[in-house]
Amino acid sequence: MLKAEFPLDIKAEPDERAWAGACAQLSQASRAPWVLLSASVDSETYLRMVTVACRNGASGVAVGRAVWQEATGMDAEARRTFFEQVAHPRMERLTALCAALAKPWTAFYTPVSVGSDWYKTY
Repeated sequence: MLKAEFPLDIKAEPDERAWAGACAQLSQASRAPWVLLSASVDSETYLRMVTVACRNGASGVAVGRAVWQEATGMDAEARRTFFEQVAHPRMERLTALCAALAKPWTAFYTPVSVGSDWYKTY
């Protein structure tokens, strides 16, 4: 699994067609499934990046700060509320995007069939 940053600087290149081309090039170059890191961009930007990446060959996400970064400065109660009302729905949305658009890892690898005594020859 390749964990990759977005393959171009979206501030320097705001055209999503260029984003798609860069993601497609990464997909062509990678022999392994790749997932998109969030690199602490804001949530809405990350959703756009994930959509483009998954439509162009990404197999999913390895997300963190794009989901929860606002919570770092909150007190415990505000943080709990944020996670329940904001971060959780963000994760659900990302999960749905990946389920709908991402390239399955099985497109890269075919699992081998194993018998019940696989551990004897492992």
